[in-house]
Amino acid sequence: MNLPSCWSCQYTYSYKQAYVCTFAKTKCPSCGEKQYQSKRSKLNFGLIFLMAFIPLFIVRTFTAISFPAYIGMMLLLFFVVSFLLPFCYRFTEEQKSYF
Repeated sequence: MNLPSCWSCQYTYSYKQAYVCTFAKTKCPSCGEKQYQSKRSKLNFGLIFLMAFIPLFIVRTFTAISFPAYIGMMLLLFFVVSFLLPFCYRFTEEQKSYF
């Protein structure tokens, strides 16, 4: 798993810089070019979210897990997924829609 790099100058982002890209559009600290998440990067985010949280809902439906334990598992899973997200990002020079 690699951290993302700039599409223009190949500058490799630090973990903190890549994590900030989760919440805001960004420019490369090295060359100043705008960075947009690639379509594949957005798709990977969606797949990770589904693979992480759908099984959790199924477990809740078919087991007698307590509600506080369920919330605790959701929070733990949320932090694990948000920790891994910056490794899934790839940047392109133009913004592309999902469709």
